[in-house]
Amino acid sequence: MVRILRSVHINAPQSAVWSVLADFGNVNRLSPNIKSSCLTSHGPVGIGSTRHCDLAMMGATLEERITDWQEGECLAVDIYEWKNMPMITKMNSRFLLSKAGEATRLTATIEYALGLGPIGWMIDMMIMRQMNAKNWATFVAGIRMNVETGVHIDQDTVIDLNGVVVA
Repeated sequence: MVRILRSVHINAPQSAVWSVLADFGNVNRLSPNIKSSCLTSHGPVGIGSTRHCDLAMMGATLEERITDWQEGECLAVDIYEWKNMPMITKMNSRFLLSKAGEATRLTATIEYALGLGPIGWMIDMMIMRQMNAKNWATFVAGIRMNVETGVHIDQDTVIDLNGVVVA
């Protein structure tokens, strides 16, 4: 599995960052790479909750499920079904929050695996890893921007990647 970790300092209390992450069905407000999203499960959001995402590129879609929910601290998501994402065989993400003075440190991890053996590995090394790392940094910076300004991120939003670091 390929693992991409990014971390960012968010000038807001941990509870404010958690509130944005916990709004599970509205992840499209956090990333220019997600055109639309919605909850596909009923009841309070927590372990087992699901959502659907339409991505901005290649007409790709994701079906995601929360696998870990530690109120105010940790959210883990398994991408259990996808379309128009060639070679992907597994994908998941995790968001950890920690107090940083009056602010919050968000550490976000995405992991994915590719099929096609050595060919998949080569394509990952030449193209996909760099693209996925940039998209993940943009997502993390989008979370920061949304929390700090209240702006809903869309495909036209210019995202400042300054301060997003490899964790």
